[in-house]
Amino acid sequence: MKPVQLYTAGTPNGQKVSIMLEEIKALNPSFEYETHAIDMSKNQQKEDWFLKMNPNGRIPTILDPNNTATDAEGFPVMESLAIMLYLEKKYDDKHVFSWSDSDPKGENYRNQVLQVTIFPHIHSANHSISTPVPRMLTPFLLSPLTSSSTPLQWCSWQMAGQGPMQGQANHFRMQAVGDSKNVVPYGIKRYHDETVRLYSVLEAGLEGREYLVGDGKGKYSLADMLTFPWALWYRFAGIKHEEVGPNVKAWIERIRARPAVQKGLEVPSKSELLKKLDDVSRQTRRREKERERERERERERERERERERR
Repeated sequence: MKPVQLYTAGTPNGQKVSIMLEEIKALNPSFEYETHAIDMSKNQQKEDWFLKMNPNGRIPTILDPNNTATDAEGFPVMESLAIMLYLEKKYDDKHVFSWSDSDPKGENYRNQVLQVTIFPHIHSANHSISTPVPRMLTPFLLSPLTSSSTPLQWCSWQMAGQGPMQGQANHFRMQAVGDSKNVVPYGIKRYHDETVRLYSVLEAGLEGREYLVGDGKGKYSLADMLTFPWALWYRFAGIKHEEVGPNVKAWIERIRARPAVQKGLEVPSKSELLKKLDDVSRQTRRREKERERERERERERERERERERR
């Protein structure tokens, strides 16, 4: 088996694919991939050699030399969701992270995907953002998901909602630096609030669950791999720690503890932002422990006052 070629950078979209490649590699010792770091500051993704593989000129992109059905050099795949669906189909043959096509209910769930895919665009463009969890999403995202469910509905939610909205929140917030004339208060608030709303959807979808899809507590799948990298970076969109619910926080830590995820996050290299995120996470954990100690001290003081009143 020849190594799959990955063209990427250390962004959430790039990390989705590198995490999945590392997960596949952990399952299959014969599977390998090679990384080609793309310097987006130099617009390498817009150079002719890259555009031949990906006319859209964006990362990530893969070239699979093991698939020569249409090209002797291999099969190129662009767009993170398409890449991950391709990798799942071709290299997760034991369905460790997926569900078999032979499932009799599979087609029903694929039809539901279409409804959920377009909804985040319509809602974010035309409606207020005061409703924590849109009722239209409830039958698909919040109802118990059986093993016959596919992760596509959460993947569509991520691609159509979380990624675009959080990406815009990042953009407008980064423009609001110093004396920049590019500050657009409405844009900053608009995308911040919409991103917070989307995290309330994720919070509700993880209620009583460890993963997004599957029976019982759920099964770690493509849906988690796809959504996790953006969730990991919520602070850089200006989302406060307290604006993210406990289910999401626990889910982030659960996935980040996976060895393959840790390796995937460092592809093509461990970025300064990731190091900064590690520092912020450690500081947050210290503050939470200190707040818990203070709450315990306050509870003890209250118990002491109660004893004195008796």
